[in-house]
Amino acid sequence: ILREGLAKYPNSPDLMNDLAYLCADAWTHLPEALARSAKAAALAPSDEPSLDTRGWVAFRLGQIKDALAYLQRAAVLTNNDPVVLQHLGDAYLKLGRRRDAIASWRQALERDPGNSDLANRIDAATAQVPHVHSRPAPTPEIHLLFHPLSSPPWGGTVLLDGTGPGPGQEFSLPGL
Repeated sequence: ILREGLAKYPNSPDLMNDLAYLCADAWTHLPEALARSAKAAALAPSDEPSLDTRGWVAFRLGQIKDALAYLQRAAVLTNNDPVVLQHLGDAYLKLGRRRDAIASWRQALERDPGNSDLANRIDAATAQVPHVHSRPAPTPEIHLLFHPLSSPPWGGTVLLDGTGPGPGQEFSLPGL
């Protein structure tokens, strides 16, 4: 039906965008989807759905950095539409930005609470994030095993008492 519509209205950015999105979502005719989404975006540069489609097609083609730019802009222009945020989260994940992906999906889930696909993505990605301590680790203290104003008998090398770089490791202090 969309192709028939495009035959009648070949310069309709809405029809081009819809066909490009359907192709990208189904993983079919991706080169055609890229061309149609590019033309739709050129005809309607500030059209939010066109930006999302352009980003989604780029994502499906493996052009993740390009996809990210379109999807970030689309998220702002659509006031964080949940579909756009889901696409944005997918792009973040592909770029290794797992925490950003989770944040994007959570924001989408707030706007679409019944979306079990988003909940599953969050659960899967959260399970892979290493636990981060809320408090920073204490800074180790170095304790000298000799009086600091005298030279150690072993020629200027100071042994550590087990704190700092490692138990029994040697540490040279210049000027001793």
